[in-house]
Amino acid sequence: MRSRKPAPPTDSVSVLEAIAPHFSNATELPVPSKRQGNGLISLQSLFLLLHFAQKRIEEGGSFMMALEEPELHLPPSVQRRILARLQALSTQTIVTTHSPLISAYCEPTSLLIVRNDAGSLAAKPLLKAPLAADVSNGVRKLFQINRIETAAAMMSDRVLVPEGRFDFEWLDLLLRVVELGDGGEINCSFGSHIGVIPTHDSCVEVTCASLSQAHPRVSALVDGDLAGHGYSAALVLAQTCGAIIRY
Repeated sequence: MRSRKPAPPTDSVSVLEAIAPHFSNATELPVPSKRQGNGLISLQSLFLLLHFAQKRIEEGGSFMMALEEPELHLPPSVQRRILARLQALSTQTIVTTHSPLISAYCEPTSLLIVRNDAGSLAAKPLLKAPLAADVSNGVRKLFQINRIETAAAMMSDRVLVPEGRFDFEWLDLLLRVVELGDGGEINCSFGSHIGVIPTHDSCVEVTCASLSQAHPRVSALVDGDLAGHGYSAALVLAQTCGAIIRY
């Protein structure tokens, strides 16, 4: 009588792969999610959490989501849709990011600028209160139309407020030429440490006043003409910026 050999030990990895989600289309074999790219794995986890959030809301419960750097692995259009869905389902949503695009999806009063100065952490809102109805058009553009550029500048170590939009554009163009030219070998760290604000309508005074509430190192760049002299005098009187540069 032939004796039966004992069954081989179960391959736990194979079992886990068999019950794990698989992705496939009509023409390809299914592939376990763990063998997909990081982007797809991140999306899978996020979609599961969104489904869980929807169930909690339907049952009358609450749901708070803390999300770290959602810009990773996702194109901008998907980032926008996912954040909108998160805010719709969550009682509270906390997002940490280095992306100005992600930051711009939040209202300025809900956007906290976190800084680490010599080991001391501080978090201040981009705006302490919603914009007043009579606020100048230049300031309104700063926090609404150009919120992405403003958020990017506020993430820098120092913030430079030029006198007008033209000054912002030529500085931005000059930085691109210098930093990207010659394969990036030119030793210019200006753009790595200083963020330039897209000032509108020569609102340099009120722009400095608004941004200095959220950033400790705001400087102004004004022309050397008569108007620039007037801006300098007003800034000195208001004491809303750390330095005034005239050229």
